[in-house]
Amino acid sequence: MPLQLHIAGGEAVLSELYAELNIAGQCSVCGRVRDLFALPGRPEKFCLECSADVASAIQLTTEIDAEASAGRATAALESEFSEVSRRILERSQLADLSDV
Repeated sequence: MPLQLHIAGGEAVLSELYAELNIAGQCSVCGRVRDLFALPGRPEKFCLECSADVASAIQLTTEIDAEASAGRATAALESEFSEVSRRILERSQLADLSDV
């Protein structure tokens, strides 16, 4: 069956088509239809941007715990973790707004 694409529906049609062709799925954080990536030990799948931030948050948590256990300062790591968390939260809130 030939594939026909109608531009009239815009991005929503492209997203649906993209998902139907099993090229991509919906990101667990931002909700965008994109190529998805799995992280070890996590059941969710994420788009490239979100997977990078989630992986960074996981790594930073491990590093903060290790530094705190060793009695070393964690302020710089906590600041970086805060920035990564803010980006994740912004993306998830934008996904919620697009559902309205």
